[in-house]
Amino acid sequence: MKPNQDLLSGMFGRLQFSSITRQNVAARQGLMIPEDAIVKQFGITGVFKVVDQQAQFNPITTGQIEGKTVEVYSGLERGDRIIVNPSPKLENGTALQVS
Repeated sequence: MKPNQDLLSGMFGRLQFSSITRQNVAARQGLMIPEDAIVKQFGITGVFKVVDQQAQFNPITTGQIEGKTVEVYSGLERGDRIIVNPSPKLENGTALQVS
């Protein structure tokens, strides 16, 4: 790679990606969750997962919104159990009765 004399130390650039189409989202088969499961705690977007019969706040990275579902890029795996419409009083470590 040949150095470019027009670039100086400390300079930065911006990169813009083309928008994601619905077909691309469907083709990726991303993880989609109900929008009602998403909560914000201290400015962090996440969901409450059910882990060992307890509520566990789990930060997530979200993507495209399709109707009332949201694509999740990271923070959840297929098969994770999440709480939809969690109470505003729900806290990390709250004991749950799961049926």
